[in-house]
Amino acid sequence: MFSDYPGNALMRVSLNEIQTLIFKACISIGLPVGISQDASQTAGHVFSRHIGSIQPFADAIFQLDSNSSGPFDAPDAFNGIFRPITTSKALSSLYTTPTVCDQILVRNNNCNSHSSIALRNLDIPAVMIFGIMFITRYIGNDVCISWRIEQNTSINGLCSNGNLIFNRGSFEELYTITNKSVSLDVPNYNSALNHFNTDNVTSSETLDVDSSTWYLLSEYSERLLVPSSDTSRMTGAGAGTVDTD
Repeated sequence: MFSDYPGNALMRVSLNEIQTLIFKACISIGLPVGISQDASQTAGHVFSRHIGSIQPFADAIFQLDSNSSGPFDAPDAFNGIFRPITTSKALSSLYTTPTVCDQILVRNNNCNSHSSIALRNLDIPAVMIFGIMFITRYIGNDVCISWRIEQNTSINGLCSNGNLIFNRGSFEELYTITNKSVSLDVPNYNSALNHFNTDNVTSSETLDVDSSTWYLLSEYSERLLVPSSDTSRMTGAGAGTVDTD
């Protein structure tokens, strides 16, 4: 992904810093404000539960910015099949996650039986799964959204009540998977959780993040900065033409 970025050290950062940085990084590559906010909120939710969970967001931003991934084909998406507009690119998880989550919420309330959603050649599956994990906070009655990464049957599980639960696999394995198809099963009834194993999670307002991940996100965020000049100050940047504070 972005192995050329320096440093393997861990940095201590706050939840607010992570959310702000991801929001700015998404805006800097041209993502709409709504999608950027969704990514920021999702990252904040999962960051407080597992160290290393910010890396997939940085990977997804890098993929989109390098033109390796792109938006989904809208007509197919209406039928629950999400594929990239062009076959030369992967499906962007950042663009696709909000729409998939909307479909899950609608289907959970309105369908009389299980329904499925298919994601073809998804660039960073972890980002999608994190988004589903986040929205299950707002689905009552312990409803479980099952997910499976195709071509890698060792990784599958479910999202329920804001938690990510693995049937097989772990967070660390999930982070390594790129450009794979993902299938989702959306129920409309209560599901039992007692036969699944929950990965160990932490919950904190400050956690460690890899410095290379932070460095990449900061570079994207800094694209939004306006170079200092008399013109920029006259048009609202900084403190004005005279700054004596």
